[in-house]
Amino acid sequence: LSAVRSLGRAGLEVVLVAAGSDPAIGYSRHVSRTEVLPEVSDRVVFTRLLDIAPSSDRPFLLATGDHDALIVSNHQLQLREKYRFVCPSHDVLLSMVNKARLYEFARDRGYSLPD
Repeated sequence: LSAVRSLGRAGLEVVLVAAGSDPAIGYSRHVSRTEVLPEVSDRVVFTRLLDIAPSSDRPFLLATGDHDALIVSNHQLQLREKYRFVCPSHDVLLSMVNKARLYEFARDRGYSLPD
């Protein structure tokens, strides 16, 4: 919610898209719209994101979990036409959400890691 508040206070429209049915996800005055998507294939979620995008202003799209962030990163070129968001490349994000790849990523760049 702190990210949603910060974005809303900055004057950005925030559309929250989440899988599941937790009714608390949209309880912020800074969320202009909440879309609850069924837990279906990534392709269906991506297509739905394009379908629900407003035709004018590009709202900020906030991924609420690893899986959501992976969908956004995998389709970021197409989604940037409809939404604003911050997202690393898909390969970097995969390295971040997969702990084995994260350790390999850090080790390859010379970061010290706990034993």
